[in-house]
Amino acid sequence: MSGKRIYFLCTGNSCRSQMAEGWARHLGGDKVEVHSAGVEAHGLNPRAVLVMREVGIDISHHRSKVIGPELLGQADYVITLCGDANDRCPVTPPHVKRLHWGFADPAKATGTEAEALDKFREVRDAIGSRIRAFLREEFSRDQAVNPTVRFAARDDLPSILAIYNQGIEDRIATLEQDSKDIAYMEDWFAKHTGRYRVFVAEQGHEVIGWADLHPYSHRCAYAGVGELSVYVHREWRGKGVGQALLRKLEEFAGENGFHKLVLGTLPFNTAGQALYRKMGFREVGVFRNHGQLDGRWVDVMWMEKLLVDADE
Repeated sequence: MSGKRIYFLCTGNSCRSQMAEGWARHLGGDKVEVHSAGVEAHGLNPRAVLVMREVGIDISHHRSKVIGPELLGQADYVITLCGDANDRCPVTPPHVKRLHWGFADPAKATGTEAEALDKFREVRDAIGSRIRAFLREEFSRDQAVNPTVRFAARDDLPSILAIYNQGIEDRIATLEQDSKDIAYMEDWFAKHTGRYRVFVAEQGHEVIGWADLHPYSHRCAYAGVGELSVYVHREWRGKGVGQALLRKLEEFAGENGFHKLVLGTLPFNTAGQALYRKMGFREVGVFRNHGQLDGRWVDVMWMEKLLVDADE
């Protein structure tokens, strides 16, 4: 979960989301980037500051903020803490994981000051327990896995299709804009024969990623150059699945007469580029305004890796 952005939202960014931000920063450390905001900005509640200080967490420097559209679109997790924020929160992009945890508003507590503070402590502890469980689960997911990589079979196509459509929805991995159907994937799969194959990564009995090797060009002069694509299920990204797929694909390519692998990537797909560089690919150049995505021109970066260096 390294570097994941968490955005906590409630009605006024006064109590619950402020305490959640404090807890998550305290418990997550540098493994998370934490923010909070509200549908409105009601100001930081001094009772929230007081009860958080009792557990060793200082939120006195926090300020009350309204939801920022840019941060909302960049978050990995948007977590609403009240029904009002959940109902009024703007639509989030497909890649943002949206969760709702409902907690009572301690600011509405009645009675004496001591009784009101007890309500704040109750909500504080409930939020802290929920964040501990959330971070424990997410940190365990970030541990590297060792999937089985094999040739894809026709029975894998529904899983391959689902992962590909995630890549299309996320708008970072392909210029395709419309979701595909199984007929499309069957036609695509049938074109992968001989030296051009599809690979899947499997964890248990679940397909969690796929890669394919396809022709860079049909001209015979480029017979030794293969083009590749890699897609990993959202829940399994950053866990070594892409590396496992690329290792298997490179091994197969070297055994089948390929001396070079190439790929095109969108410049803002920084996670993909980090994977490719880690696996020995280098940037060749950028085609400016090379394709359109959602009505705007975007650049395409090309990368390559020599499997056999002809100069050696």
